[in-house]
Amino acid sequence: MEVCAAAQPRKAEVFGFAGAARLSEDEGSLGNGAVFGGAVTLPFARRWAVDLDLTHIWTDRERGDLRFGGDRTLFAPALQFRGGGQRSYGFAAFGAGAGASGTPSGRGGSRRSCHGIGLTLSARTGFLAAVTSRRLFRADVFQAIGDAAPGFGVRAGVGYRF
Repeated sequence: MEVCAAAQPRKAEVFGFAGAARLSEDEGSLGNGAVFGGAVTLPFARRWAVDLDLTHIWTDRERGDLRFGGDRTLFAPALQFRGGGQRSYGFAAFGAGAGASGTPSGRGGSRRSCHGIGLTLSARTGFLAAVTSRRLFRADVFQAIGDAAPGFGVRAGVGYRF
């Protein structure tokens, strides 16, 4: 059976990724840091899928003897629109989820942390390329907006199509 190159993927895809992000909160920037996580994409219609995304962002910054940073974990389910075929497609996704944050700060040897959990709105856009029929490469740009996780970043990763 031959598959048309323009046909949309109809099987679940899983991804692991890494990248970089910039975090901020109401008092300003928490700095730039590492991003890692994973996603599961579940197609339900020709161009539509549900994208379940779990991301962790960590930053650490020093200014004089003051050290501070951000520690964010986001779970962001999103509705994903896809355009392209099984070999490659572009996508845009938007959704709402939960974000948990920790903001450690301190002067000298003392440290304190503030923690919070809240609603997070998430948007991401990017592309996917199939290296083989099952092995995938995905890259995207994301933004998370909310009390617990304002941030912006880029990430790339590998995946598998079932």
